[in-house]
Parts: sequence; C-alpha cells; structure tokens
Amino acid sequence: MLWHILENGVLWDKMELYPHVYRVINTLKHNRYIEIKIVTSTYYKIVTPKINKLLELLPMLDRNDIIITDDKSWVDVDVLIDDYEQNLINSNAKIKVLINQPYNKHVNSYDYTYRAYDLLDAYIYILNGGIELFEC
Repeated sequence: MLWHILENGVLWDKMELYPHVYRVINTLKHNRYIEIKIVTSTYYKIVTPKINKLLELLPMLDRNDIIITDDKSWVDVDVLIDDYEQNLINSNAKIKVLINQPYNKHVNSYDYTYRAYDLLDAYIYILNGGIELFEC
C-alpha cells in the first residue's frame, strides 16, 4: 500500500521542504569552494517522482547534483549529513553530521561528529569551525 502511494505521485504533490532547507542548499550550491550532492537511497519504482520533486523544490540543483545509491558509503565525501545513523557509521566522510529525528534518538555520539537539530544547525556548525575543510 505504501509503495502504491509513493508510485502514483499523490504523496509527492503534498511534500514540502523542512524549514531552512531551500536557503542552506542554495547558499551551498552557490559557494565556489563547495560541491554539493544530494545522495539518496530510493526504491527503484519511485526514483523518477522523487527526483522530479527534489528538482521542483530545489531549482538551483540539476540532475547531476543527485546521486542514487543503495549504499552511501560508496560516495566519497568530506562531509556527510544524514538522518540515518547507519549511513554515517559506514561512511568514510571526515565529518559526519546526524540530523536529529525521533527515530534516531538512541544513536550513540561516537557514531557521528555532530548531532544537528536541522540542516541550518548543521550548516552553522560547519561555518563556525566544526571543520577546517574550506580554509583557503
């Protein structure tokens, strides 16, 4: 039943961004020192509606900014921001930011570098010296 809802597009029409997401993604996308990628693990039947909705909500991105994989550890990144702890545990990222969600409250702090309230909090952490990756 759930897959049918996702496949036929009804749910996608109602989807909205979390607060601050548009502003943070737009700022990162326009920073010449940062290459931003959206990495998503998605059921094959909903790839198209999900990507179309992402591109609609975040028009500063294009299809080349989105990576679809079942295993995010294959993607070589300096910073990984995710709400699923297993993606952070398996990642080789230098900085691992866990976006706080009710379903990840049990996660131990040694599995990530920083627990962020939301994407804006993660962005502020990075800007305020949480990492030294962007020093020139």
